Formats: sequence, C-alpha cells, structure tokens
Amino acid sequence: MSYLAETIEDLRLAHLKQAENPFESGNMRESAIAKGLRAIAAHHGKTLQEPVQWDANGEFKFTLVNDTYGEGIANLLNTINVRTGVVAHKGYVMPNGSWCRINHFDAEQLILNAHQAQ
Repeated sequence: MSYLAETIEDLRLAHLKQAENPFESGNMRESAIAKGLRAIAAHHGKTLQEPVQWDANGEFKFTLVNDTYGEGIANLLNTINVRTGVVAHKGYVMPNGSWCRINHFDAEQLILNAHQAQ
C-alpha cells in the first residue's frame, strides 16, 4: 500500500463534502494536503518546516529543516509548477534547493503524482 493512500482517501472525502459544506471541505482538504506534503518529505528522509498550511495566497511553503531536497524530491517537484521567486514555473527545482512555494491545487497534484509513481 502506498505511503500516501490515507491522504488520497482524505482528499477524496474532502471533495465529496464540497457541495454539502464548502468551509469544512476546505479545512479537510488543507489538512490532507499538509499531511501529504509531510509524508512526501518523510518518505525521502526529510522534515518540513512547520507550520505546513496554506497562506492567504493559497500557497504552501515546502521548506526543509536544515537539509536539501535531493534528487527524489526535486524530480517530484519538477512535475508541477512551484514558485522559488516571483513567478511559478515547472522544472526549476534543483536537488540542492531547500525551499519553494506551492499553490494548493499544484500541491494536491504533487500528492497524486507521488502516489501514482509508487
């Protein structure tokens, strides 16, 4: 079973709840994405800087604690648009990087990509 299976199920439930209660669904989705981002980092032996939550721009900080991404995380991050400056781009994350910002839609896609890569 994938290390992200529980997160995928949480995201599915959040989407199902959208029509019934959008506010609660958003909270569930944010929590599931944060859990998934932490799981991706942990799967690669890394730790994300807390708090892992979306900000007013709808972005998550994907910042490691005293470490660099390495090939595995960098390759995964390069499958989505990430922001390491003013504009989000795809394919700009280097293995020696340690921070970026990810829009919540792209963060969810990152989790799906990581799950499918298993």
